[in-house]
Amino acid sequence: MGVAVAVASQEFDRFTARCRLPLDFMEARRWPNGAPIVVFSGTKAYLCKAHATRHAAIAFDASVAIPASAVAALRRSAVNVAPSVDVALVAAKLQPATTVSMEPVDIAPDAINRLLQNGVCQRLLQDATRRLIVQESAVVYLPLPSYGPYADADALSKNLKFRVTRTAPANGPVRIVRATRVNLFRAQASATSDATSVHAPLRAPTSSSTSIGGLDKELAMVEELIRLAVDHNDLPARLGVALPKGVLLSGPPGVGKTLLVRTATRKLQGECHLQLHVINGAEILSRGVGEAEATLRAIFAEGRAFTATSQRHVFCLFLDELDALCPARDTSARAHSRIVAQLLTLMDGIDAKDTAPRVLVFGATNLPNAIDPALRRPGRFDREVALRPPDAAAREAILRVHLRQIPLPAHVSRDDVAALLAPKCIGYVGADLASLCRQACIIACRRQETSRTPPPRILRFLRNQQFSAMYWGYCRWPSTADENPDDDGAFVTPQDFVNAMALTPASALRGAKTFTKESSATVTWADIGGLEDIKLSLQQAVEWPLQFPETFARLNLKPPRGILLYGPPGCSKSTIVRACAYASHATFLTLSAADVFSPYFGDAEAAIRQVFRDARAATPAIIFMDEIDAIVSKRDFAEGGSGGSGMALRVLSTLLNEMDGVEATDGLLVIGATNRPDMIDAALLRPGRFDRVLYVPLPEASDRLHILTIHTAHAQLSGDVDLMAIAHSSPYFSGAELENVCREAALLALREDITADAIEMRHLVAALASVRPVSTPASIAHYVAFQDAKRAGS
Repeated sequence: MGVAVAVASQEFDRFTARCRLPLDFMEARRWPNGAPIVVFSGTKAYLCKAHATRHAAIAFDASVAIPASAVAALRRSAVNVAPSVDVALVAAKLQPATTVSMEPVDIAPDAINRLLQNGVCQRLLQDATRRLIVQESAVVYLPLPSYGPYADADALSKNLKFRVTRTAPANGPVRIVRATRVNLFRAQASATSDATSVHAPLRAPTSSSTSIGGLDKELAMVEELIRLAVDHNDLPARLGVALPKGVLLSGPPGVGKTLLVRTATRKLQGECHLQLHVINGAEILSRGVGEAEATLRAIFAEGRAFTATSQRHVFCLFLDELDALCPARDTSARAHSRIVAQLLTLMDGIDAKDTAPRVLVFGATNLPNAIDPALRRPGRFDREVALRPPDAAAREAILRVHLRQIPLPAHVSRDDVAALLAPKCIGYVGADLASLCRQACIIACRRQETSRTPPPRILRFLRNQQFSAMYWGYCRWPSTADENPDDDGAFVTPQDFVNAMALTPASALRGAKTFTKESSATVTWADIGGLEDIKLSLQQAVEWPLQFPETFARLNLKPPRGILLYGPPGCSKSTIVRACAYASHATFLTLSAADVFSPYFGDAEAAIRQVFRDARAATPAIIFMDEIDAIVSKRDFAEGGSGGSGMALRVLSTLLNEMDGVEATDGLLVIGATNRPDMIDAALLRPGRFDRVLYVPLPEASDRLHILTIHTAHAQLSGDVDLMAIAHSSPYFSGAELENVCREAALLALREDITADAIEMRHLVAALASVRPVSTPASIAHYVAFQDAKRAGS
């Protein structure tokens, strides 16, 4: 057969490890396209994939080089196809690799580290290895990603050199497929230039141990359980103590239960060989009787077989949404009852004598009380880890993780953005913060589309794409950041995150019907005239504990749990509370009698419990109960304490338990407002519930002047208007009634002349005469008497 001398690889075959062989040569040996072969060229050997060509000359790409000594047996069966070029078939069919680990070779540590720390470049390199054939000790050449500022052209060449350090399976060549986990290792500079480099594993941002901000303590607990199964698996034989079998993770949706287990298993992959099997909710349920139980038995049998092969093998079964798979048997169907019974039997069999004790079961649920109680006893789910919504420090750590891959302006620090957003994202869990970052990027893209600077093309299709090494290895994508370094239009700005918060509320509050953040945001302290003492009391109760926590801790001072505001109608009690919620950036929820009472038994108590549950999930929070005397009635002790309807008594009991019961939470403040303080039950007025009872009086003359000034600030007044005279002429007028006076004066001016330019003094006088105050000296005397009685302690 006349075959020409082998030539260099064609341009479109670069970094693909293809070997172009004549068609008749491959047909004679029945080699299919893609057959794994070894190409011997002189003293060197290369792993390639055979591809047929109609040309006589052959060409191969030398992207995967291996020592000739590693394939000495294949050398004897090699076939000469060209001068100094031999080929040999590796195997008829290669096993797909589950894991391949590589380390950089002959590359400046600082330059390669900067490249690999970027998630986009790391993914590009991992995608470039797809469909390659490798084995341990092989040297793989990958193209240099030319993505914007992350490619260091001065310190890196176009060919990046990596050595394969480990493959699974480990016996001979394997094929890298889409499901293969490719681990790239980061080089660390050594103390001396001629010393051997030490390499640390580099994980993708989604699987790195640092990518689960705010859950370090819980992550350590899960890692400890896995390490016990590996490092102390002889503990039952030595001490007769059984190792923990399972962990139940509970917490609100999106807090990071699933990510916690995945991160722990990926982090410990280098210390032991872990296999994670995930069952999502009730996905194993089927119409056939007994099929779900058979699936569970097969999964546990797979785990036993896996752990029996080595003392360093651990099998982890993760049951996500466990409440859907194993609900309480007394309230579930027969199919679920059989599954629960089968799971109980399998978990009890983990510590049997013929079973390796390295099968661990993790469960995750946001409804722990809905799970069958038999699963929660020791010996099954030995530990329960409750994941709470992150506080401000944890939210800041989570935001720093998500901000790593988001392009920010050069003058903006990621730490500063995280510190700015964390206090504002009250009630946000990890999934909410991730959604917030995505929404900010969407807003930035919309802004870029309407500006002169177009958004970078890579941001549009990088997220879910597989890339061809031939395409991006030789294409220089334009970098908007390089062309416009001072243009914020090419980046995501802090204002984009603030705008995104309006579109991505906390998931814990999306089902809360009483969440009124938008309406409360329009009220500030400046909108309230007078009442300086009341404002100061609320600031001490709500704002000071958040602004000066060290001082409160140093003095062992706890903020009040409840404040009751009472006074005549229209004295700005509700407005004061809304301004307090806005000034403190606290979650603000309201509760009225219409939200509570229902004709159905138990709905009223459930409504109160739900509001408190929503508030605890988004602390610091304020629950405002307007007209609280209509929600909880006063018990009549003349009738043995059983006066009033049964529903009202149950509502009162529920409210008392929520305010200072075993589920009381720091950072939760209950504020009640009423104009009938004598109708409030005495049990609510003791310390620990409504600690402070504040009288909101009618405004004095100076306060009335301030209120009139506020409500006429945006109106055109004629020169003869004397607001001081109006203030002195309106005793017993509340703030709401003075606002009504200003409104009536404007309407009178319009009635006289639809083209009126200003409100005159006579309009205000006429409006003042037409509006009658609700409060009278007799009604004010009742409030004063109640205040004196509270001070006297009676």
